[in-house]
Amino acid sequence: MASRFRSVTATIVSSLACCAGIILCLPCYLVLRRHSCVSRRTRPRRHWTLPRTLPKSRIDIRQLAPAKQPRAWRFFSLPLELRQLIYEQLLGGRVAYLRCVPVRHTAVTRATFFQPVDHPNDDPQRLDTSAERVSTAVLLTCRQIYLEAQPILYQRNTFYVSVHNLEMAILTGLGEFCLPNIRSLYLYHSYRTTYIPPWATVFPRLQQMRLTHLVFEFEIYGASWDRWTAHNPRVDVLNDTWARSVLSIRTLNQFGFFIKDLSLQDVNKPIVHSADVAEEFRKLMIGSRAEESYIDYLEKWDETRIKHIPDPYLHV
Repeated sequence: MASRFRSVTATIVSSLACCAGIILCLPCYLVLRRHSCVSRRTRPRRHWTLPRTLPKSRIDIRQLAPAKQPRAWRFFSLPLELRQLIYEQLLGGRVAYLRCVPVRHTAVTRATFFQPVDHPNDDPQRLDTSAERVSTAVLLTCRQIYLEAQPILYQRNTFYVSVHNLEMAILTGLGEFCLPNIRSLYLYHSYRTTYIPPWATVFPRLQQMRLTHLVFEFEIYGASWDRWTAHNPRVDVLNDTWARSVLSIRTLNQFGFFIKDLSLQDVNKPIVHSADVAEEFRKLMIGSRAEESYIDYLEKWDETRIKHIPDPYLHV
């Protein structure tokens, strides 16, 4: 009985000692916490910093003497056409979704790969079916494989990127030297944001590419499209400076134009007028009479016909 009484007494004493220690240390803890909170509030925020851009000067490895290949290596005995099919299977046939992400307060361009749609001119690209990542390790095998396969990486993929992130993707991801190899580009922009599309910097970059397939996708909300195309959507679009900049790209053989209204239930279904606008563009880009129609368009095009109030949605 006495031993049990002593154990209960020791438990009570230790509990009281812990409570006394907490009470004595609480003022110090509150003072230190308040000081850390004040210093955290007064500390300036760290913003993203632009990463170092890719170098503009490079070594032309084609001018260097090739290394001697081992006799057991039979890959180069295949015809070039078969090797290109192998390269395309490893590196091409995908949609590369480029986005800028923060890595230690520095903007870095990352790529996620998806399967392309069956009819890119009629259906907008959907990012719901992922594809296998590109096996870029094959480019490190040897110099000849790099020279043969590296153009396929840019020519056989569609680059899906935001209008605002295009310049960042070029400077920190794609590289300026690879722009002539890009053939397919998918540009999207959401007008729910307050940002104005930087068309003045986008179109010079598009001119540096040798595009054969170009798609524009715009996301709006509500009646913005109806206000923009109050009378004749085809005439209004073609009279805008943005349209003339698009038509100046004369290497296209496929063109897509999609408007999505996010206020509708089916946001993946583009507005009907956008198909009519895309068809008007194709008449001036693709076909045997495209150049003749384009020349007539330039002769009739008059800057005084552009709206006096700059269009908030498609205007350079």
